[in-house]
Amino acid sequence: MATNYFLSTENSHGKNPTIIENDIINNGEVITNFKWEDSNENKSISFEDIQSISKDAHYVAASNSFSGLAAGKNGNDISIVIKENELLNADGLDFSIDFNKLETDGQFFSRGKEFEFGFDKNGININYTLTGPNGKSYAVKEAIAYELTENTIYNCRFLYTPQTGKGEVFINKILIWSNQAAPNCRLTWNGKSNLVIGSNINGNKTDKPVINNIIIKKTGKSNFSPMDLLGFTADLKGKEVAIQWFTAKENGTDYFKIERSFDTKEYQEVGRIKAAGISIGLKTYSLIDSNPNPGVNYYRIGLNNNTSKSIWLPVIAIRIKPGVLQQNSSSSN
Repeated sequence: MATNYFLSTENSHGKNPTIIENDIINNGEVITNFKWEDSNENKSISFEDIQSISKDAHYVAASNSFSGLAAGKNGNDISIVIKENELLNADGLDFSIDFNKLETDGQFFSRGKEFEFGFDKNGININYTLTGPNGKSYAVKEAIAYELTENTIYNCRFLYTPQTGKGEVFINKILIWSNQAAPNCRLTWNGKSNLVIGSNINGNKTDKPVINNIIIKKTGKSNFSPMDLLGFTADLKGKEVAIQWFTAKENGTDYFKIERSFDTKEYQEVGRIKAAGISIGLKTYSLIDSNPNPGVNYYRIGLNNNTSKSIWLPVIAIRIKPGVLQQNSSSSN
């Protein structure tokens, strides 16, 4: 049995890791990275992590040293929709984009009404929601008076660090705004809302490159947890997998949900177990998976409680050799 932390991160697109080697702001794990350049095979604008993008978007090399993604002349927003990824529900995230200012307003990054990082004629706008250790949520919304000059290239960056509770906005690596919340507050996400890059950004129909070098990273986890997990195991018993987990503390836990995957990308629910709710001391839980497959079966456990929506815990894996399930089935007859 091996313990893995969201194995799907191996598929993230850190195309050019040198860009974060000397990052003094945040050395967190890269979730995804999009960089359009001449060396891209066939000058492709699409990456595996991209769910959809404007049909008019294309790569443009410019003589003013800025190359990147242009929106075309039809006025369609670039609107890069990122595929659903549990890592994007992290307690803290870091968003960075290189941007050529050609229009009055737009969104660098947005996710429903819960998160917006963009600009208008008055400056930079930031809007995000936090949930504290006490389960209460509140919004941080600010219009930052920082003028972006037309036809100028900027690196625009927002990051929230859950351990400190600090949200920060940087322009060209210079801190222009910060907000101090209580330590261990978490960014609040609605998993049904997609992350969109370049909403309402179309380059003012000039067909000039407007965005490039998009990086999304984790900034760590809050130190507050509604549960202390002591162990999580999966063992083959006959032709079934017996799953057990042990908790030392629960704070408002509603139920546990076990999900199984054969590729770490698509998960299906195996079952749910009612949790203790409030407890201090060892609690033991178990669940049987009656339909494992030969090969590697990945399991993850999530909990729903009254201080957060869904929290996914580390992934574990069990390898079942071909033929073992049939042998166990025959021996039991």
